[in-house]
Amino acid sequence: MSFTDFEFNGQKLSDFGCILCSFNGGSGIKTVSIGSNLSLNTINRPRLNKFKILSTKYDEPFSATFQICKNECGYFINEKRFMTENEVSKIMRWLNKKSYRKFKMIYSDGKCSNMYFRGTFSSIQMVTLGENIIGLELSFQADASFGYYEPLDFDMDFSDINDEFSIYDNSDEIGYIYPRVLQITVLEDGDLEIKNSQEEESVIIKNCVEGEIITLDGENKIIISNKSHPTLYNDFNYNFVKIINKCGDSDDYYEVDNEDDQIENIFSVTLPCTIHLSYSPICKMGVI
Repeated sequence: MSFTDFEFNGQKLSDFGCILCSFNGGSGIKTVSIGSNLSLNTINRPRLNKFKILSTKYDEPFSATFQICKNECGYFINEKRFMTENEVSKIMRWLNKKSYRKFKMIYSDGKCSNMYFRGTFSSIQMVTLGENIIGLELSFQADASFGYYEPLDFDMDFSDINDEFSIYDNSDEIGYIYPRVLQITVLEDGDLEIKNSQEEESVIIKNCVEGEIITLDGENKIIISNKSHPTLYNDFNYNFVKIINKCGDSDDYYEVDNEDDQIENIFSVTLPCTIHLSYSPICKMGVI
């Protein structure tokens, strides 16, 4: 598997007539960080000669550094092998963003095509030979210690409140994820309760009206309605919908080779509605 190109903010490195390279040579053997480095808060248990984990956290976002140069054989390149100031300027405008954008690696064998990061290139340095620019060294920093799989979209039809809908989570992180998009279209007046079989507490929104579209943003803890719903903030119990892949307090690993090995999230409701849900499972894979 070889990382040959990348896409950032909708444009590819090859669009700029460049390729990935290494100016340091080497045998081809390397150690690659895949991020997700945990910091453990522990206490010593001297009588047992052991340590106990009190808590864990991710201290640093994922980062990677690599080098690029001009593709002398590319269609977009003239006969010069060195980068011009104008070419460097275009790449700087493309990569050096003040907000996080989608970054996706492209591999020669097509593997990992459903994996991406969100981040920006925090540092771009020129690699020079004499007075000429022979390439750039790029430092990417993500918005988290891990990457993501491409979003999964689900449309749940609860026109009949006796229906149920199942979602199997294949995230590499044990725990839960708030959907990136969750939009509820209410089909009857009343109080709505959304239940997930993997969670004891339900999502409750009272005083809904037919035709109301309610959007939940669990990551930023925001709820909005397209209708005049003046008591919305009091009618909501602020338990946002989650996709869960753990049982209770266990951190055990679950195989994800097929749906039978995954944790099933069975959703049900108490008021006729439709729900559109989209989320990106966590991917613990680095830049190879």
